[in-house]
Amino acid sequence: MLIVHYPYSPRLELSYMFGGIMQYKPGEKLQPRQLGDFELVWIMEGRVTYRVNGATEHLNPGDVVLARPGFNEQYQWDPKHATRHAYFHFQLQSLPEGWQQPEHWHSVYLNPPEVVGAIFRHIIDRIYSQSAGPLVSPGARECSLVEALISVLLFPVPSARPTPEHERGLPLRRAIQLLRRQVEESPSSKMHLADIATASGVSPKHLCRIFAKELGYSPMQTFNLLRMQVAAMLLTRSNLRIKEVALRCGFEDPLYFSRCFARVYGVSATQFRLDISQGKSHQCPALPVDITPRFN
Repeated sequence: MLIVHYPYSPRLELSYMFGGIMQYKPGEKLQPRQLGDFELVWIMEGRVTYRVNGATEHLNPGDVVLARPGFNEQYQWDPKHATRHAYFHFQLQSLPEGWQQPEHWHSVYLNPPEVVGAIFRHIIDRIYSQSAGPLVSPGARECSLVEALISVLLFPVPSARPTPEHERGLPLRRAIQLLRRQVEESPSSKMHLADIATASGVSPKHLCRIFAKELGYSPMQTFNLLRMQVAAMLLTRSNLRIKEVALRCGFEDPLYFSRCFARVYGVSATQFRLDISQGKSHQCPALPVDITPRFN
């Protein structure tokens, strides 16, 4: 399990907030203004030209503006289509520990994570449900929602690098595809090293060298670990009996399956399921994430 730590502490506090959803006709403008508080704007429909402090940004649906007090800004709405956006103003009382000061925040966030829209809608719904005017002294729930929204913008997950699968040589990629397909579609079918080597286009000896160098396991060890990963998922996420899990993973003999499982996870399948139900985790086999069966 990967645990990611963010510079985050639930201590954002607001003195007020208000907002809603606006729709503009094609070509309308919001003339230059100087902002007196903070404002978050989420573009829902239409394209927008946003000018702030002499810079120009072109926004599309899904993009977000995080404006600060003192901003000199102007909006030019889509000249051909209606534009709709959600917005809310707020004033900060305190920031979570570890956050940068607002003067270091970006003003525009292009193509942010989809969750931004869901949080934004929830905040607007809460504003509408509680008050027709400014929401004075927002409660802990409102502050937590705004904090979550801003934290998604300020601390994005790094862009995913190309998966190792695309970086590996063709013989190894072919072998992995065969092993995964076997585990996902027909785990009980017999798998032989010669078959894997033939599908990979190299000799069995050379294929073993590639696996040992890249993954640290032989092809057959990798195949067995893949089956154990599936078994662990079934023990965690199904009510199948141990015998049924064994059959799903290609083991006709439940006792042999149990021995194989215990060698990989250090506990029996029965104990593994009990531990998971009580909140205790076990270390997964050290296979790269792109190899894990996905049942696409």
